[in-house]
Amino acid sequence: MASLFLRAINMSISAGWIVLAVMLLRPLLKKAPRWIPVLLWGIVALRLVLPVSVESALSLIPSAETVSPEILSDATPSVSTGIPLLDSTINPVIGESFAPAPGASANPLQTLIPLMGLVWLLGIAAMLLYTGISVLRLRRRIGTAVHLQDNIFSGDGVTSPFVFGMIRPRIYLPRGINAEDAAHVIAHERAHIRRRDHWWKPLGFLLLSLYWFHPLLWLGYALLCRDIELACDESVIRKLNSEQKADYSQALLSCSVNRRLIAACPLAFGEVGVKERVKSVLNYKKPSLWILIAAVLASIALAVCFLTNPKDGLSAVRHQKSGSELPGLSLEIASLETDAPDPRLSVRYKNKSSERFIFGEEHYIYKKVDGAWEDCRTSASVVWHLVAYAVEPKASATHAYALNGNIAVGYSVKSVLLSSNLSYSYAYTPMSYIMTEPGEYRFETKFFIEGKPDVKYTAWIEFELTCGVDTVSVHTFEPEALVYADGSYSFVQTAENAPAYRLVNGMHLQEIASDGAVKSLGSMERITLSEGNFDSRFWWGSESWTDRESLSGLRRRNSRAWQLTLSEGDLHQLYLLLEQEDGTFYLGYGYYGTPGEGTRNPDDSHVRWLYRLAGVKPPSGSETGTEPTP
Repeated sequence: MASLFLRAINMSISAGWIVLAVMLLRPLLKKAPRWIPVLLWGIVALRLVLPVSVESALSLIPSAETVSPEILSDATPSVSTGIPLLDSTINPVIGESFAPAPGASANPLQTLIPLMGLVWLLGIAAMLLYTGISVLRLRRRIGTAVHLQDNIFSGDGVTSPFVFGMIRPRIYLPRGINAEDAAHVIAHERAHIRRRDHWWKPLGFLLLSLYWFHPLLWLGYALLCRDIELACDESVIRKLNSEQKADYSQALLSCSVNRRLIAACPLAFGEVGVKERVKSVLNYKKPSLWILIAAVLASIALAVCFLTNPKDGLSAVRHQKSGSELPGLSLEIASLETDAPDPRLSVRYKNKSSERFIFGEEHYIYKKVDGAWEDCRTSASVVWHLVAYAVEPKASATHAYALNGNIAVGYSVKSVLLSSNLSYSYAYTPMSYIMTEPGEYRFETKFFIEGKPDVKYTAWIEFELTCGVDTVSVHTFEPEALVYADGSYSFVQTAENAPAYRLVNGMHLQEIASDGAVKSLGSMERITLSEGNFDSRFWWGSESWTDRESLSGLRRRNSRAWQLTLSEGDLHQLYLLLEQEDGTFYLGYGYYGTPGEGTRNPDDSHVRWLYRLAGVKPPSGSETGTEPTP
């Protein structure tokens, strides 16, 4: 029951995105044939009935599975909308509201979701029951109708013209309708039958009954009813002259019907949008060929973008094989996000034992080279990282591991997941991983049984990566020579005592101290050098330049440049990275934001030291600057 309900939730969310897209597209298609919007609503219906969908890089569906079945057993329940800002807003609320209580064996969603599934089924039953009762009442009203000709009937119980019946559709007219209105009504209703609208509208109502909980689908169904009538009107009036169109509009006004008939899904002549339909009839112009072509292409594009699913992040991962030193825990790769600047590997922990397992951020990634596992880390790690996470007995938990490095900051914290009299030290560490080539990889992590932290066990998962994660890049370099030093400072820095630096994933700058501690500075932005943003930042003359370098020469020979400004309390720092035409790189460090006497530019920015860098290869990628080549 719960899995079926979650499947319905995910399918309705995916269809909801198409409803929004169709709503945005409808105003742009006013001059297109009116059957085009009806076709677009058919795409919504396909999304609601197709159990599977192919993956495509063109998909605009943010997430094919917003609510994973794992939410029932996750220690920290969450959803994946495909929109990071939305996820970061609602997931903390979900995690806090539905996390299992200490000592509990399940999170509250294991009870709540099956209950919601039961309410869903009751809602479907109520919708279908209401429809059935409405059909029976309508049949009673038309029971005395008399046959006029073909499939046309008339009776006192008919208050307005409509088509009723799916197998043998009949046209019902009110008794006493004038001959001129009757002619237009019959033409309209026959067009409905010819277009099979007596099938499509009930099918739409059936889908609405199945997904009654989604408000956008109610709106979509209402717009479908309008578009069906507009398309049917168009199929009738395109052969009429101006006077006949006016008569048709008059028939619409005189035969308008109460909206309650929608319950039985008839195709009533004046059922919906009479005012809009009259205006459409009177202003009708035959669409031009180019409008028709554009509308068809827009429909095809919408189908391709919304009937396909986004790639789930596992298309490059296969042959997963899990293992553990302690039976009961297995690992599974849930997703692999390869986009810079935040590539992540999400691992699902599955606990089949009766114990509660605790794990942290500590993890290792190896690549098989010549039959042996080779460490992929670019720097050493410490022992145990961050506060611990728990995997409940007979449950699972999913955790994402960053592949682009962490900030080295040590601290001590008392874990709420462990016994209250224990305190452990945790630390972020400067770990980065490179999986730039296809091959066999192994993810490893440590865990322990709750209450027994002294004994740690290893769990792992081996997998094959079919394509390289080329957005994960790390390049470390050191200053080779000091070429400029601002003489107004007493503190002297040289190439020998200056820190090293590292670029990670799309020009993200990190600083490496002599003790190996890594500080993340931020992402550098591309700039174009000028006298205003370059020359004005060097406050001292030729006496401050060494190694035959000059300010004008650097600017004249510059190929690309990036900058980063960083504020830490009262300290406002400036970093400049220059690439020269010959491939040489320079790094400048200074300050900004303290204007006063002698200020040479609006933000009082100036370079304190400028170094020539050793061993830097030119960054590859677009003009905006991407990751450097390792």
